[in-house]
Amino acid sequence: MSLSKAYMSSSVFQTCLTHAFSTEREEIMGLLLGKWIKVKEKDVAYVEAISISRRLDKLKDRVEISPEQLMHAMNEGEKLQLNVIGWYHSHPHLIVSPSTVDLRTQLNMQQLDHRFFGIIFSCFNQDDNVQRLNITCFQSSSIDNCPGHLEIPLIITSDETYPDYSLYQLTELPNILFTEEKNSFEESLQNKDISNELDSSLANKLTYQHNSFIYMEGISNIVDKLSIPICQEIESINNQLKSDIEKLQERKKTLLKNIYNDRNASSPTNKKPS
Repeated sequence: MSLSKAYMSSSVFQTCLTHAFSTEREEIMGLLLGKWIKVKEKDVAYVEAISISRRLDKLKDRVEISPEQLMHAMNEGEKLQLNVIGWYHSHPHLIVSPSTVDLRTQLNMQQLDHRFFGIIFSCFNQDDNVQRLNITCFQSSSIDNCPGHLEIPLIITSDETYPDYSLYQLTELPNILFTEEKNSFEESLQNKDISNELDSSLANKLTYQHNSFIYMEGISNIVDKLSIPICQEIESINNQLKSDIEKLQERKKTLLKNIYNDRNASSPTNKKPS
């Protein structure tokens, strides 16, 4: 039996979107943390957090879940008393429908638990000069031995406050992307043949300069397109919380004043003799 529907909090949804829009060159991926609950004999998923996966291989058209990433997500979920219940990834400049690789990955996870599901964020799609975002929530299915998928209703619920862990994941995202860029650059240096006497040739110097430029460009993009907007978002959240605190303090003063006046009004010393 397939999953009936999935719920995701607005803070987790915002973090997923931020991750999906962090790069349009390669696909990104993460794992969904939450719980499965039986509602009227049907399985319902509640996504309460995510585990952002570091990409070992940056590929334009595919991502796959490694055992190490799954174990890391399970450890994160255990700290939050949550389970790994699904995964998400992006389709930059691609249609929202799951690919053959996506269906295979999803089917492998469903063999571990039939309630496991996936979410795809199709982003950076321009139609009539308008950028569109398409989202699908799905599970793999097989009809007459032909691979296919079932769409699962995805419902976004509002958060009264921004959860601490979601805020932590949002601020940790630039660090994860920075580590990916750093590892890619260091790997390019290790691939050079140090023992080669022509290592200091013009071609090798140009290669080094090119890789350095790509590295600096990646870091600049992280700062410009991610770190600065996240700082602005956190500042906005902080200002909103300060405003809410001021309103609550004013409300508290009003209530205390009303209580004080009511007590004085009902006090025997304030009653006029008949």
